[in-house]
Amino acid sequence: RLEEIGSKLKTANARITQIENAPENLFTEAVKARADGKLQAAAKMLEAIEEQFPSSAVVKSIEEERKRIKAMKEKGMAKLKEEYLVILAKANRGDLMIGAKILENYVKANPDSEFAGEAAQKSKRLKEEAMRPPITILNKTFKRGNPAIVALKIKNTAGKTIKGVRCSFKMQDNFGDQVKEQVVGGGRTRIVIQDFIFADDTVTVSWKIFAVPNATSMDDFSVDEIAFSDGSKWQALKQKNKK
Repeated sequence: RLEEIGSKLKTANARITQIENAPENLFTEAVKARADGKLQAAAKMLEAIEEQFPSSAVVKSIEEERKRIKAMKEKGMAKLKEEYLVILAKANRGDLMIGAKILENYVKANPDSEFAGEAAQKSKRLKEEAMRPPITILNKTFKRGNPAIVALKIKNTAGKTIKGVRCSFKMQDNFGDQVKEQVVGGGRTRIVIQDFIFADDTVTVSWKIFAVPNATSMDDFSVDEIAFSDGSKWQALKQKNKK
């Protein structure tokens, strides 16, 4: 009986010691978590000490530990920003669609990053810019006849000289049915400009389309490819995907 009582007293004393040492043990765990880079977990442990053991002597050390956590967060943020700026520099270099993909991959790999939202928006803008031709079609007309006359008024907004433009469209009759002639694929008619258009210049060009007396309008007009005098090219996304 005495042995049983002694065992219970020993267990009780051990429990009391464990409770008394709980704030110190939790603080030690918080310090270790901070050292391991688990900053959020460390901060939560410090909060738990303050809430559950407000009179503990270890509470005095919490503020200093919080300062260390804050310093590590700031250092981590600086590193994250540096890494993001490197990614951003790569994305802004060269092909717009490649740049958009670089940023898209960054977002997938770092969904919780402070810069993920900015990267996603930048990726979207690059995709939109890549799909937008570096010319402006100020006006386009289709005149019925044999031949039919297609005319375009084009402004070069690329900032460099253009030496060729490929466009395509579909023709329709008054019933809305497609009229096919000189088809490229998918029932599209292609027109090509092979004149130099200097930066910021505006030109008007026209073509005669024969053997389409029933065609009364054009639809689904697109700029497919542009060649520049420096040897570079712009291609619509759908044209790239065909290769």
